Amino acid sequence: MFRPLLSSIPTQIDVFEEANGEFSVVTPVAEDRVDGRIVSISCNLLPGQDNLSEAGLVSFHEFTFSVLVVDPFSNTESFASQDPRICRPYLDDEIRPLIMPLVLQSLSLLLKTVRPAIVYRVTKSRFPAPRMIEKHNLITLRFVEDGYVSSREGLDRLGRHFWVMMRNTPVIDVD
Repeated sequence: MFRPLLSSIPTQIDVFEEANGEFSVVTPVAEDRVDGRIVSISCNLLPGQDNLSEAGLVSFHEFTFSVLVVDPFSNTESFASQDPRICRPYLDDEIRPLIMPLVLQSLSLLLKTVRPAIVYRVTKSRFPAPRMIEKHNLITLRFVEDGYVSSREGLDRLGRHFWVMMRNTPVIDVD
């Protein structure tokens, strides 16, 4: 039903800044052969909205990623999901191996562009499957490769696993 739009990770990926301070990388990965809906991977760095006392945070960014399905004719979001059970039918077996490398590349680009001092992320499930934890471990490794250290992890007030990453080196502007 969905045909892949990628055969490899794109070399040109753009970061978009929204008026609310959110930065996003949205990469189309598949198209519905019947109705033309576009399936994309959306990676985001959002300014923190809550005081996350359990993580010891007041000022931070949050990293999220999801599968976004859009109807190109109305250009409205049909839905976005982070639940693998919901996303699976939209991602052909041929495209699935590219998803995590695409998320990791998008994360690196967002970190390079925004240069946040502190980044928070959280599982969307209270009881993530081992495969989901493996993916979060890959994301943590990418943060480390990009100059961040893990400063805290634990359970939030809803019982979900969270991580706090801090930039390990100061940012020096040369403007």
